[in-house]
Amino acid sequence: MKYIVIVHKEKDSCYGVTVPDYPGCYSAADSFDDIPSKVQESLECWAYGDDFIPAEPSTYEQVASRDDAKDGMLMLVDLDFDFADKKVVPVNVTMPRYMRAFIDNRARAMGLTRSAFLQKAAQHYGADSGD
Repeated sequence: MKYIVIVHKEKDSCYGVTVPDYPGCYSAADSFDDIPSKVQESLECWAYGDDFIPAEPSTYEQVASRDDAKDGMLMLVDLDFDFADKKVVPVNVTMPRYMRAFIDNRARAMGLTRSAFLQKAAQHYGADSGD
């Protein structure tokens, strides 16, 4: 879905970006080309943990008339909302048997299913990786 963001740039600073349709969602990018990916990352962090429902995008006129848009530049950014899709889907992964046994043993010791264990491991890795 495409949203209009407000970009500000001061001399010797990075690009500051606000997402008017999601109050409190903002980002910064070192280069102009990095703005879309940084906005995507910010939105995912902003919406994390909530029962997030994408907002209807504001029109150009609505965003342009905002006070904080007066000294900024407007940019159209295509945002991907797959991160908010909570539908459970099957996943087929390939690994050596010993690794599957290791996962199953750790999951059982923690009172989890294999799927729950792998999801927790992925969330833990994502939170610690700095990505």
